Amino acid sequence: MRPGLLALIACACLPWCAVMAQQLPPGLGKAGTVPPTPTTGTYAYLELFDGTDADVVFEGTLTIGVDPPWTGTLTGRDYRLTNTSAPAHVRYSYLLSLPDVPHEPLSQGTAHVDVAVDTVYDATYGVGAGMLFDFRPASGEYIAFVLTDAGYAVYVRGPDGLEQAMSGRSDAIRPGTLNRLTMRASGTELHLAVNDDSVGSISFGRTPNGGIGIIALGAGAFTFARFAYEAP
Repeated sequence: MRPGLLALIACACLPWCAVMAQQLPPGLGKAGTVPPTPTTGTYAYLELFDGTDADVVFEGTLTIGVDPPWTGTLTGRDYRLTNTSAPAHVRYSYLLSLPDVPHEPLSQGTAHVDVAVDTVYDATYGVGAGMLFDFRPASGEYIAFVLTDAGYAVYVRGPDGLEQAMSGRSDAIRPGTLNRLTMRASGTELHLAVNDDSVGSISFGRTPNGGIGIIALGAGAFTFARFAYEAP
């Protein structure tokens, strides 16, 4: 599959998923370098990113090869996304439904991702990687819970663009290895955890009603090693 056609093909052949890119607004603050620890469990959906078939891994939605400014690679052990030159860019892959998972919307459940921010090339607008949550294709709105070089952050893309809703540090973060981010919906609240340690919650006054996925923000090198989903 040619990288330049990936988003179009994903939308045409897989109506419940897609790959998208967009630009970050200026002034989002610094972020950037880290990495988690895979855990086991029984999930409605589990992606280990341990294959090399781009049409199969993460339901065929990943950016593979060069799609400027991004380069995506399946190593057989994980998925790596790199952006060395465009600090104002975002790349994400999302799922609106899943095989053998009858519950929708997916954002009413719990999602986990093991992620690393390996390198920061330019922290002008913020650098991070992690989970895409409550993605709404019609409006392009979403919530992003990401690992950064300084800790973690939550970004919200609404009608007025992308803004940082919260950020913080946690002793649970293990520098130099993968860290597990978890987002769990409960009514209008989203509960956040790093390596199974709660770091708080955030409320948007609405019930999540969208898709889930992975996201990378800014100029950096990122590794995704595991994505798991639990239905509500």
